[in-house]
Amino acid sequence: MTNEEKILKILDAIQIQLKGHDGRFDIIQTQLKEHDRKFDNIQTQLKEHDGRLDNIQTQLKEHGAILGALQYASEVHKAGMDNLTHQVARLSGDIGELKTKTDRLESKAGKLENKLDGIAEKQNQQSEVINVLATRSIYQEAELQAVKRVK
Repeated sequence: MTNEEKILKILDAIQIQLKGHDGRFDIIQTQLKEHDRKFDNIQTQLKEHDGRLDNIQTQLKEHGAILGALQYASEVHKAGMDNLTHQVARLSGDIGELKTKTDRLESKAGKLENKLDGIAEKQNQQSEVINVLATRSIYQEAELQAVKRVK
């Protein structure tokens, strides 16, 4: 075997090895493209989660505003109830002194009791709404914290 033949044989072996490497590089490129696609999917999901977080934050702000308004309304109603309670106590003292006006004052006291019952009912309803909103707020805060931990 001549030197030329040996060199050709070596070159053929090198070409075979290069073809094998080309196949491996093609596989690696395919895998890299698949990883790029997966990363694109992850980025898309992260953008969706960001949108959801923005919605949750907006809802939390709205719920906070609603709770503030409900708290203010509750304080106004309590002040009204305190005022009514004071008036009823004063009227009760007047009943003892004014025997002739007893029937009229009893009628007014009955009307005031009905109003108090209505106010108490409204306050109970508002209390239930506040409890529901507070529960929602706690739940959403927990979800927000869970989402933040996922990030």
